[in-house]
Amino acid sequence: EEAAKAKAERNKQHPRKRVVFLSHNSKDNPVIRQLATDLTTAGVSVWLHEQRVCAATSIAEKLAQGLVESDWFLIGLSQDAVESAWVKTELNQVLLDEVARRGTRLLPLRLTDCKVPELIAKQKFIDFFTSYEIGLQTLLHAVKTELGPVADVAIQPVAGAVLPPGTLVTKR
Repeated sequence: EEAAKAKAERNKQHPRKRVVFLSHNSKDNPVIRQLATDLTTAGVSVWLHEQRVCAATSIAEKLAQGLVESDWFLIGLSQDAVESAWVKTELNQVLLDEVARRGTRLLPLRLTDCKVPELIAKQKFIDFFTSYEIGLQTLLHAVKTELGPVADVAIQPVAGAVLPPGTLVTKR
């Protein structure tokens, strides 16, 4: 609740400031850390779990808070990521959050040659696999210019995903 209010206030006071939540598999840390550095250098705030979650805190709570605070949910897709239960969990959470709050936009980032999960297969994605530089420029353009309302998203849970405690699931 407080995170949602803080986000609304931030967007009101600084309408061009954006916060992105980076979801990824730990095996993709090198490219994700480079991406986080490049986004920060370009003036985009980055929510990266290794920087925000400390040992004594609830991972599920911090992730949920990070999603609420963020304008964009960037999900790094690689073969390791699409097979990861944690990435599936975060993907489920963001889609539920996106529908409920209409404040977080999903943008998949294809890091390697992998199959995009069916749940987001129709979603536009940015290809970092072919060219990191072109992917970064495309991402920066999207994050800084596409500020319109979030469209309705039909959601289906990802098989094998576990939703964090306290997640409210509603049917449309």
